[in-house]
Amino acid sequence: MKGTGLKDYSGSRFSREIVDEIIKTKQEIQSKVRNACIMFLDIRDFTTFSEIRSPKEIVEYQNNVFSFMIEIVNKNHGIINQILGDGFMATFGAPISSADDCQNAFNSATQILTELNRRNSSGEIPFTRIGIGMHYGQVVTGNVGTSFRKQYSITGNTVILASRIEQLNKEFNSNILVSKEILDRISINGYSPDFLGLVNVKGRTEPIEIYRLL
Repeated sequence: MKGTGLKDYSGSRFSREIVDEIIKTKQEIQSKVRNACIMFLDIRDFTTFSEIRSPKEIVEYQNNVFSFMIEIVNKNHGIINQILGDGFMATFGAPISSADDCQNAFNSATQILTELNRRNSSGEIPFTRIGIGMHYGQVVTGNVGTSFRKQYSITGNTVILASRIEQLNKEFNSNILVSKEILDRISINGYSPDFLGLVNVKGRTEPIEIYRLL
C-alpha cells in the first residue's frame, strides 16, 4: 500500500471493495467537497444498560452488536467514520461513490434492524433497541491531522443534520428517520413512509421534512 495513503484506512472502517478501488486508482485521499449520505445509529438506553454491568461485559456486548452492524455497512459500500460507546457514524459516497449511496444506506439500515430483531428474538444478545437517522447533502472530506497522525474526516452541515435527525427517533418513537433528500433518492421496497411534517432541529433556522420509515 505504499504511496496510497491507506495506512489508517484498512480493516473494518473501510470495506475491502473501497480499499481495492483506492489502491487501483493509486490516489491519496484528498480533501474535497462532495455529496454523500450520512447515517447515525444509536443504541437506546445504553447508559442504563452499562450501569449494572462490568467493563468486560460492556465490551463484549458492544463487540457482539457492532460486529454484524459494521459488516452490513461494509457490504453495502459504506464506511464507519466513528464508533461511539452507544453507536456510530457511517458514510456512503465518500471517499468512493457507488452511484447508489442513499439506497445503500437505506438497505443497510433495514438489514441492520432485521438482523437485530432476529438476534433479540433468539436471545443471542441482550434485548437492544436502536435509532437510525440519515441525511444527504454536501460534505467536506479528507485527511485531518499532522504528519505524525492523520485521520480521514467527514464534516459539514449534512453531518450535523443527520445526527439531529437520529436524535428525533426518541421523540417520534421510531427506528429509522430520514430527510426528504434521502427519500427522493431511494426505492423503499414496500415500506410506507410516514410524513412527520416540517420539523425544527437544533442549530438550523429552517425546518426540514422528516419521514418515518420504521
